[in-house]
Amino acid sequence: MKKYSIDAVRTDNYIVEIDESVWTQAALEGWGSVFFDMDDTKELAEHIAYLVMREGYQKFLEGFGYLYTQDEDGRHLKQWARNEKGVLAEVIDFSPGVKLTIISADDDYTFETEEQLEEKEDSNG
Repeated sequence: MKKYSIDAVRTDNYIVEIDESVWTQAALEGWGSVFFDMDDTKELAEHIAYLVMREGYQKFLEGFGYLYTQDEDGRHLKQWARNEKGVLAEVIDFSPGVKLTIISADDDYTFETEEQLEEKEDSNG
């Protein structure tokens, strides 16, 4: 069996807009008391980008809920979730003070691959 070590590198590009009238220092401190310390809105934006990269924009993101998301042309990207009756419904309630624009996601990637050679055991013991 052949074995490969692969470094997969992916580049995504987002614009994360943070409303500082919503995400005040007090709001950041309150959020940080539940999740983890955040010094400023730049760190908040970076954390949101990380979550979107890992989970995708269509999911409920812990600490935020659903984010209002659009493509680079400003078209709203619809999101869906099950309502209280279990029926799929369009999400219309979004996290206040955050807007996400997806410029590119999972479009640009590279691989660095090396075959892993296994050492053969000496048959003489």
